Amino acid sequence: SNRIYYKVTYRTVFYRRIVHDIVRHCCPGWLKRDPRDVHCSFPVCKSECENGGRCIGPDQCLCPKNFTGMKCQKDIDECSRGLHNCQQVCTNTHGGYTCSCFDGFVLAGKHQCQFCPVCLPAFEDMMNKVNDLQNRIVTVEKEKEKLMENLTSIENHYAAAMHQVEELREVTIRTLTTSKPIETTPSHMKTKLDVISSLSEQISLLEEKIGSCKYIGMILS
Repeated sequence: SNRIYYKVTYRTVFYRRIVHDIVRHCCPGWLKRDPRDVHCSFPVCKSECENGGRCIGPDQCLCPKNFTGMKCQKDIDECSRGLHNCQQVCTNTHGGYTCSCFDGFVLAGKHQCQFCPVCLPAFEDMMNKVNDLQNRIVTVEKEKEKLMENLTSIENHYAAAMHQVEELREVTIRTLTTSKPIETTPSHMKTKLDVISSLSEQISLLEEKIGSCKYIGMILS
């Protein structure tokens, strides 16, 4: 009889299978916030943004309104660019500006200036000079009043002296016309003539003083 024998043998079989897988990489300048994230939404700035700036793209900073530059490292000069509201004086500062006023003004609010005369450095000195001038004017007015009183007194004395001179002249004329001619002048006539001469000199002095007083009175008035 025929017999059939079975024998088990093993052989190695290789199967080729192509597997496709997508590997995602971020573009330069971008990273994933988390490794499990699908999108690369985290920007990378090689140099850190300064002065409160924020990185919004590869090496790109979003700067506050008072700064500029690649890294927000430059301060904007609002004063020279006219980006201020100061009424008089603008002073640039780091990250902003300040307003101030000229002499004689004070800051009213943040930008406006208000006139202030007492704030002037020379105001106190000026007021002292004004007070001194007022005192001098009062003194001059008093001296003027005294001078006018003296002028009135001199005029009264002058009028009295002129009256006496007229009386002496009348007496002298009567004496010369009623008396007999004589070679020598009597002693009593010499006395009267001396009085007349003295009065004439006094009158001349009074006239000079009156003229001076009138001139001064015109100046003062």
